[in-house]
Order: sequence, then structure tokens, then C-alpha cells
Amino acid sequence: MSGKGTWALLIVGGLLCLALIPALVPDSAEDAARREAVRQIEVCREGERDALAELATRRQVRAMCDRMEQQFRERYRSSP
Repeated sequence: MSGKGTWALLIVGGLLCLALIPALVPDSAEDAARREAVRQIEVCREGERDALAELATRRQVRAMCDRMEQQFRERYRSSP
């Protein structure tokens, strides 16, 4: 290989390694908790959209989902 080809290979390899580092680092407990909270809110919203549930039940579920989202915003300072 020529000198230029070697440098190009090293640069591409280095960039590839930098891109893979975040995938190799384990998530923190807070990241895992945040993802779980988002998943729970999504499941709650699915229950709210349940067409077979009575209107009063859907309203209660909506209120609960809204409360969960508000708590998420207060804790993580962002929308789920």
C-alpha cells in the first residue's frame, strides 16, 4: 500500500472506532429509567386510544397519562 492509502485507512478506521464507542458504553441507570418511562407513557396512550373502552374509562386513562407526562417533564426537563 502506498503512504497515502495507509493514512486514509488509518483515518477511516479511527473514525469508525469513534463512531462505535457510544454503542459499546453501557447505558446509565438514569438512561434506562428514562427509556422505561417513555415506554410506559406510550403503553398508557395506547390504552387511551382503546375504542372498546367506555368513554369515562378513556377519560381516566387520559388523565393518568397526562399526569405521567407531567412528571416526566418535571424529572427530565424534556418531553417524552
